[in-house]
Amino acid sequence: MKIARQPNLKPDRALEKEIARIRDALPDIVAREASEIASKQHDNRVAALDDIQRRITQGERTPFAQAFFECLLEWLAQREHYDTAQAVRTFIDERFAPTRTG
Repeated sequence: MKIARQPNLKPDRALEKEIARIRDALPDIVAREASEIASKQHDNRVAALDDIQRRITQGERTPFAQAFFECLLEWLAQREHYDTAQAVRTFIDERFAPTRTG
């Protein structure tokens, strides 16, 4: 099962670079946080994601913050926690989606 990404978005090199850096430097933190989210009941996942944002990514540049959540999503999907991964995808899309002006 694939977790849908926003369609028609070009890969962001800064984001991809941050994802690679997090995979290399922070795998234990990603695993711990993703495991914690997976253990939460559905209704408590957004609060857990907000907590991660507050504790780990608040004050960081947007590429790092989004990349950290992308790594969480990847970890969860690889371990077949698809419902939790989808909750992370929704969180990413709501918090880090580019603003559109009309």
